[in-house]
Amino acid sequence: MDQKLPYNDERMTYDYYEHRYVLTPDHVRNELNIDLESRLNTHGSANRSTVAVSYLKRVSREIYAFIYAHNDQSLLEYLCAKSDTARRAICSAMEEQILYWLANGDVALLPGVDAKRGTYADMRVIKCATIAPNAQSIIRNTILPETNTTLVYAGYYNVLIDLPAYESEGY
Repeated sequence: MDQKLPYNDERMTYDYYEHRYVLTPDHVRNELNIDLESRLNTHGSANRSTVAVSYLKRVSREIYAFIYAHNDQSLLEYLCAKSDTARRAICSAMEEQILYWLANGDVALLPGVDAKRGTYADMRVIKCATIAPNAQSIIRNTILPETNTTLVYAGYYNVLIDLPAYESEGY
């Protein structure tokens, strides 16, 4: 029997307030062999485990922002919550995003200004470099069976979906 979407498991939890999945620290440790509590700078934190959870929420927020930038957010929220194909793609994209940020840093936090040289970087260039290329590829190439399009399809959806209220569908 299929699991009713959205759902929580050892890989991801669903944030019903933000309407998005978030990877669990245990999944990152088991799947990617990365202990975020140890890897992230947790010195001075009142609760070390919250640093990892906050980091994973930021990863989720960036991946979903990338998806939502391409079409109607309300429809995409529904598809991301209710499609098992989307759930798997989002999980993989977030894994790639973690690897990318740990290797390169989160360029979205850069100001784009080099005061010593008196130069600046175009913020559009910085924003394009925020999402891991492998994460972008996963999102751009995963076809959702519900719409026969990708998560970043920018055209008209030729499907009739009467979007239910969040509360009635539980997403």
